[in-house]
Amino acid sequence: MSHNVSFQVKNSTGAVISNVSVIHTCNDQSIGIQVDSMNPDNTFPNPSKQFTTYNGHKDYYRLQFIMNGNSFAGDCYCSADNDDNSVTIELCDGHYNVLYNTSDCTNKSYND
Repeated sequence: MSHNVSFQVKNSTGAVISNVSVIHTCNDQSIGIQVDSMNPDNTFPNPSKQFTTYNGHKDYYRLQFIMNGNSFAGDCYCSADNDDNSVTIELCDGHYNVLYNTSDCTNKSYND
C-alpha cells in the first residue's frame, strides 16, 4: 500500500546556503528539490512537493549544499509511518534532521 507525503526543505543553518539539492527515493521512484540559494530560516518550496511512499519500504534521502564555501552532503534511510503525510528536511549547522509529522530521524551527520 502507498500514500502521498508533502516534502519541503528548511534552512536552519543560520547562514545563507546555495546549490541545495535534496532527493527522495522509494521503490525506485525519485523526486527532488533543487534551489540556487536559501536564506536562514527559509522553507522551500511553498507549496510543498508531493511524493509517494510505500508501506514496508524505507525512504532514502540524498542531500547536498554549500555553506560559507564548504560543501556538505548526507544520505540516510528513514521510515515513514502510515500516518505520516508531511516531511521536512531540516538542514542545520553540523547535522540534519528528517522530520515527519509523526516520526523523526534526527541528528544525522553530514558525510565528510
